[in-house]
Formats: sequence, C-alpha cells, structure tokens
Amino acid sequence: MESEVNEKDTLVTEVTQVSVGGFDSNARAKDLLEYLENEVGHTSVIQRTDDYKKVDPHAFVHFASPLTVNWVVDAAGRTELVFNNQLLKVSLGPENSNYMNRRRRKSIPFKLPAVSLEIGNMANQDEFFVGWRGPPSGVEFIVDPFDSTFKFCFSMDTAFSFKGTTKHAVIKCDFKVEFLVREINEIKQYTDTSCLVVILRLASSPWVWYRTADDEIEETVPWDLLDDDDQWIRTTDFTHSGAVGCCNTYKVKVRHGLKLKNAMGFLKEQRGAVKDLKEPLRVSDEPGFVRCMSGPFYHIDYKEGIPFETIFLVNAVMHKGIFNQHQLSEEFFNVLRNQSSELNVAALRHIYSDRCPVNDAYERLKVVQSWLLRNPKLFENPKQLDDIVKIRRLVITPTKAYCLPEVELSNRNGSMLLINICNSGSSFNRGLNPDLPDIVRNQYVFSDGIGKITPDLAMEVAQKLKLDLDPPCAYQIRYAGCKGVVACWQGEGDGIRLSLRPSMNKFLSNHTTIEICSWTRFQPGFLNRQIITLLSTLDVPDGVFWEMQNTMVSKLNKILVDTDAAFEILTLSCAEQGNIPAIMLSAGFKPQSEPHLRGILTCVRASQLCGLREKTRIFVPLGRLLMGVLDELGVLEQGQCFIQVSNTSLEKCFLKHGSRGERPHTNEASGSDLDGDNYFVTWEELLIPPRKKSWPPMQYDPGETKLLERPVNHKDIVDFFAKNMVNENLGSICNAHVVHADLSEYGALDEKCTRLAELAATAVDFPKTGKIVSMPAQLKPKSYPDFMGKEEYQSYKSSKILGRLYRNVKDVYDEISESSEIKLDASDINYDADLEVTGSADYIADAWVKKCSYNLQLIGLLGQYKVKREEEVVTGQIWSMPKYSSRKLGDLKEKLNHSYGALRKEFRQIFENMDSDFEQLNEDEKNELYERKASAWYQVTYHPKWVKSTLELQESNGADGMVILSFAWIAADFLCTNKV
Repeated sequence: MESEVNEKDTLVTEVTQVSVGGFDSNARAKDLLEYLENEVGHTSVIQRTDDYKKVDPHAFVHFASPLTVNWVVDAAGRTELVFNNQLLKVSLGPENSNYMNRRRRKSIPFKLPAVSLEIGNMANQDEFFVGWRGPPSGVEFIVDPFDSTFKFCFSMDTAFSFKGTTKHAVIKCDFKVEFLVREINEIKQYTDTSCLVVILRLASSPWVWYRTADDEIEETVPWDLLDDDDQWIRTTDFTHSGAVGCCNTYKVKVRHGLKLKNAMGFLKEQRGAVKDLKEPLRVSDEPGFVRCMSGPFYHIDYKEGIPFETIFLVNAVMHKGIFNQHQLSEEFFNVLRNQSSELNVAALRHIYSDRCPVNDAYERLKVVQSWLLRNPKLFENPKQLDDIVKIRRLVITPTKAYCLPEVELSNRNGSMLLINICNSGSSFNRGLNPDLPDIVRNQYVFSDGIGKITPDLAMEVAQKLKLDLDPPCAYQIRYAGCKGVVACWQGEGDGIRLSLRPSMNKFLSNHTTIEICSWTRFQPGFLNRQIITLLSTLDVPDGVFWEMQNTMVSKLNKILVDTDAAFEILTLSCAEQGNIPAIMLSAGFKPQSEPHLRGILTCVRASQLCGLREKTRIFVPLGRLLMGVLDELGVLEQGQCFIQVSNTSLEKCFLKHGSRGERPHTNEASGSDLDGDNYFVTWEELLIPPRKKSWPPMQYDPGETKLLERPVNHKDIVDFFAKNMVNENLGSICNAHVVHADLSEYGALDEKCTRLAELAATAVDFPKTGKIVSMPAQLKPKSYPDFMGKEEYQSYKSSKILGRLYRNVKDVYDEISESSEIKLDASDINYDADLEVTGSADYIADAWVKKCSYNLQLIGLLGQYKVKREEEVVTGQIWSMPKYSSRKLGDLKEKLNHSYGALRKEFRQIFENMDSDFEQLNEDEKNELYERKASAWYQVTYHPKWVKSTLELQESNGADGMVILSFAWIAADFLCTNKV
C-alpha cells in the first residue's frame, strides 16, 4: 500500500500498449514476440487475433517500459520493422497514469487455478442446490486486491446467431464472472478432503463478460494488464437455466496453498468474520437442472387464484434473496390462496424488510400471517396521500430483473391543491391572465419562467399548506400546462389573481388545479466541491475554507455535550428536519438522558461529517440557498440584486434578479432561469474573491428543441426514454471537470475545464433538445484525486485544498461511523413520568394499535433501503445506506425521505383526527385533548411495560427486536408542552 505518492506520477500518463498490423495470417504470436524482443526490448504480452477472417490480422503488444513504446512507433514510422518480409504498422494504445501502472505491478492478484465452481442457492441451512456447474477443468479463481474484485475465468463453446437469419455458429469464448468484494453478504467455509470449500453469498448479481478465446496470447510477466484494446464485452446470463440471475450463492472448491491462505486473509480483512461450518453441505442438482429458462429473466408468473399484486411481491421477495425459487412450493401458494389479498400483501411487504435469507419460505409466511391475524390493525390499508403514488418498479440489469415494491414520487410532486382561481367554475378568464407579457431584450427573456399571484390567492394556498401564519413570498407551481414560479404582487383591481407568461407555457391542458411543487423557505447554505473550485480559481485563500471546515467539525464534536451548540446546528444547518429535535432541546430534554434525541444528534453529526468527506459540504452561516424571483418594477440596475433572508421559522427567503441590462443575470449563472431554480448566495466577506470583480460568464446558447411534424406517440416516448438512459453522461462530465481543475495550475480556467463546462451546459438540456453529448476521449480522466473516493488503484493524492480538506476530515468520519452504529437497547430507555397527564388513559388503547402499525411500516422502510437507524430516516440525515445499492445513491435517499415523509404525514393526520364534537371546542380545550393524546403516544413508546410488549410482538413474528422511539415525537409540539 502506498500512502505517499510522487505528485509527478499522478500527473503523467503513459502508453504501454500498441496495436501491430501488417503481418500475414500465418504469423504466430510467439514468433512476433521473439522478433520484437530481439528488435525492441522487453515485451510483457502479445495477443494476436484475426477476428475470424473478417479483418486484417493484428496483434496487441504490451511493453514493460513506456519508453520502448515511443521507440517502436518511431521505428515503424521509419519502415525499420520488418517481420517475415513484411513491414509492420504500429499505432498507440490507451493511456494510463504512471502511478496506476506502477501500482498494478506491485499489487499482484491471487490467482487460484483449477478450482471447482458451482452456482446455486441454499435450499436450507445444510443443503446446497446447484443451478449451474462450471467446466470440469480450466476454471481460474482470481482475488485481486488491486481493484477489490473477485473473478472466475473459464472458457467454453458458445452459440452465436447471425442477425436476421436462423443460422448460428459455435465459437469458443473466454468468460469472466466478476463482482466487488463489498458485494459479498456472507462467507462460509469448510474442509473437504484436500480442499477448502468457500461459500459466498452475494448481495446482487455479478458482471458477466466474454471475449473470443481463439486468439493466441503469449505472456512474459506475472501481472494483469490495465487495458486491452481487444476488450471484454459485457454480456447477459450465459447459463441455460438462468443461474447467474436467479442464484446468489457461489460454491468454490480450492486446493490448499499459500495463495489460498493469502486470498482468504484479504477477504477476512475486507469483509470481517468467515463462518466455519462443522459439517460439509449436502449438495445436489436443483430440480429441473438441465431445463432451459423460458424467458430472459427468472420470475414467478401467473398462479391461479392469486392476484397480480401478491405475485409481484412474491417476486420482489425472491429477487431480494429472502426466498429462493426452490422454496416456493405449491403448499406455499396454497397458504396465499387461503388468506385475503390484504393480509398477503402486508405479510410479504413485512418479509421483504428482512435482512437475511430464510430457510423455509412456507413457515416464515405462516408465522407472519398468524402474527398479523392476531394484530389485524397492522394490515389495514394506509391512507393514500395526494402527493405520492405507488408504482411497481422493475429494474433490469444484463443478468437479472428486480421487482421493487417502493413508494415512488408521483409525476406531479407536491401538494395538489384544488384551488379554483375564480369563484364559479364558469367564468374562468376573470381570475386568470395567461398572457402576461414577457420581458424580452437582446433575444434574452428576462422573465423566463415567472409570473405573479395576488396576496389573497397566495394566502389561500398558504392555508392549504398550513403556512398561513407566515405565507411564502413565491411558489413553484404547475398549472394548465404551465410550469414556473409565481411571486406575490399586489393586484391591479381587475379581478386577476394569477398571471402567467408565455415562457411558462409548456403544453396545452385544461387541467385547472394549482399544484405546488415548492415555495420560498429557509434553506441553509453550504459550499461544495464545485463552488470551492470556482472560488479557489478566483484566488479566495485556501485558509478560508480550512478554517470554515475546522469550525464546523469543532461544533459537531460538541453536539452531544453542549445543548447550545446542538440547538445552533439544528436550527441553522438542518432546515425543517431539525425542527423536532430543536423543540425537544427547547423543552429541556437532554441527549444524555433522552435516547431518541441522542440518536438524532448522533445521526446529524455522522451525516454532516459524511457530507464533508464525500462532497466537501461546508456550512456557511452567512449564506443561504434562495429561490430566484424577478424585479417586476425595474428598480434594480444591471449588476444589482436584492436578497431577503429570514430566521428559520419563516418562509421569506428569496433572491430578486433585475429586469434591466444587456443580459439576465439568471442566464449568466449557468444558463439558469426563474422557473424554480435555487441559487447559493453568501455575504461572507472572506468568501468574496479579492479582486471584487466577476469573471465574464460563459455563453449558454440553448439548443434547438426537436419538433415532430406529427403528434407524439408512445413509441416516441419509449425511444426518447431509452435514448436518455443510454446517453446520460452529465455526471461523468462534471466529475471530469473536477479532476482537470484539480490537476491544472489554472484550476477551473484550464482549457479542458472550459470545454467540459460547455459540454455540461449542452448535456443538461438533453431532455429538452435531444442533442447527445459524448465525452471526448482526451478529456476522460485517467486517474482521480483521492477526495473523489475512487478505488485506490485509480486515485492519486491531491495537493490542492479539496484534497487537504478531505484528508483532514476522513479519519474523523471513520472514527464516528462505528460509534453511530451502536444498537439501542431497551435498558437504555429512560421513561419520563412528567409526561403523563390526566386523561391520557382514554387514548392508550388506540395509541398502542397505531404505534404497532407505525413500527411495522418504519421497520419495513429500514430493511428495504438497508438503513441502520430510525433517526437517519426521521432527520433525513442518511449516512449508512450501502453504496452498492445504486450508482444513484442520491435518488435512493430522496425516495426514502419521501417515503418516510408520507408515513409521518399519515400518522400526523391520524393524531389530529378527533371525534365529531372536537370542532365545537375552543382552542385551549382542543390543545388540552391533543396534549392528552400526545402523552398516550409517548407512554406506549417509552413505558417499560409497552417496550416489553413491543419487543415480544416483534419476536413472535420471528424478527429481531428493534426499539422504535420516533412514534412518540410525531406530536412533539404537544408532547413538549407537557414537559414545559
């Protein structure tokens, strides 16, 4: 392991591979190797291919020294390389960083030849069903510390079909089955005669690659090479039975030896304990071992008497690996047929939250069904909220399809408010002006995406959102095919309450519901890597960022012992997610004695430290994230803006852009507009560039929107969606910008960075224009700065401020992550008798039922998203979600936050729902009843009697006991009143 890297190595790229052509089809790889060894020097490998006579014969040659590459290219250019009386042609291969090539040579993989490989599933604890068996010889098992991967390599004959014909050809191919070490969920081992048998259970299906195997290869070095122009090709499941997709357990038999010992040592170091089995597994072929799979992916199809919703969840549980297909007997399906659909759906959703496979699907289903029947309130259908919709998702990979029973964000995300802008539905035009003129100058639309709303209509919207005590200044809306922001302005007495501009109109629609997507609110300001890169380029001193991060870390380290520091962090840097713990602190609760508060503060600390490490997300006290609005009166001159910020309890924060000048400032800021974009704004003097002068903005020319001469049909939508998925590369472009800015002394002003900024501006508009942006090969990073968190073999030590900030906080985060995972024990729960109030007993029975339902759903969310603590979900400060879940980790976090938001909203509505006489009471009387009910919810959550009952209920269902405390704090505002 190299902790210190020569900076020169990180910046230099080298070529060690060339492509050689010009020889005839009778030439052999060994002959070419000997010729080049004599003429040039030390080669490391030669691979010769004729690609089945379709192209001219050629070879790929790797040299031990990059210096030799230049000589051989020049020699070929001077026609000095003659092999078998023919001139050789040489072209350069791919570049890699010098540091990466050196690490490859020093990090030699453990190659274990002649292993026995079987892919299958555990039928039960002691029996293994084989779904596919590897070739009897030639299987190689490679454990590679260089990139933390496991690989199985072997060759076998494969049938290829010819496109457009019924013909096929059988070609010998090399296959590689590859997965990351972190994908291994469980490791077992036992000794069988002279071999060690290793059982690996994976979290997801592996990558599968192939390449033709008839090429001649001659090697003279022990290490694997970084690149090969005859590349491995990603492919689908190669087994007839679909074993790669439907089986998650790999059984490997390896001969004892030093390499095996080293490989297992590396595995234990990376994944922890390896379980030793006392007895060998019973191994047998799975039922239907030689049967071909009927479709491209394994799934349970129609079963008579079982509705689709239930079958979908059976597939979801199976695809997650909780059940396997051999456990789903007819007896299992009869159990489903004998119970109601509502019960089965609740049972399967609960089983889906399990974290480990079960040995008997039939028994597990029976246990959960019986548990739910004893507690029928637990499977009542939850209320469907307006702003979410349950969508069944099917995620498809090259080897497997996954059914995911997630609650999705609806297409129209937000509070769907049925607000008719005129009193009678018949005189629509009296309340709406759909043609408020846009402000256009120099071909720029200064008012792009923004309209106006009168204070009375804005108040109606605020009342629906329960923000009438402090109504927002502007809303992001969707209305009748229009999209954008409406800011609050006084009306002109003509009855017009909503004014929309042509720039807001995206399509024609008769939909007359105002849908609120967001509104002006308090949003704390944070630096990130992109902002720091730009400010650093503009000569803001490194010491400013260093000091800001140290100040933030210092306050986070006090969060559990200093209530003032905790309150400041919650109210200033956590937005609305910090409201409940802030209320708890204000009421006098202490993290030392209140476990839920302690858990919340621990998660806030862990999450913000994670943000520092992963994104350099530094809190800026004198900064905000603000929604942009327009100066309708034309008061602001060019170069001026107006900001309004309020305290954390108000909704008055916005950034007002001018409507005068040569070019809109919104357009100058990354080509944005006023349809809901947020802007980072700071008035921190230390962050203002010393020159006090703006750099000339880039020219953001929007691409032309692609228009069809006919109505759009479903095929157009499908094609566009697929095209978008295949060509979506905005993230890789932005990452490349970070890399090149770090490598260059000019930072973001480097030529490569400006080119990447132009590409990013085009890529971000792809959904509008359909214009595909590809990353030029010369701009693709060859290695990455250490702060980007790539695998070590791809990384170099960054010498710039982002690298120093990363290393300064990296060890701090590693230290706290382990302590943040400590599981809450029932004995740690302190019951506060002061929160018992007279009359609360009337609500205890109902509170217990509601708590059980809440616990069931929250535990399901934690299991589904593999999150360790409820406080992460409650605060939105999610840090423990495993990275292997998805490349789009942010999307998963958003889904989880929204799912919990819907759950909390549902139970808050349940809390506020009283009997019919409640509305006849005055405010004081209503509050008194709410305080009694809040006390009851607290008691069934914290009292030792009810804690014991909760754990017993979970254990009777066969699940591990998990203490859930957040239910009591759904009504924190009323509960804390009891404390005060």
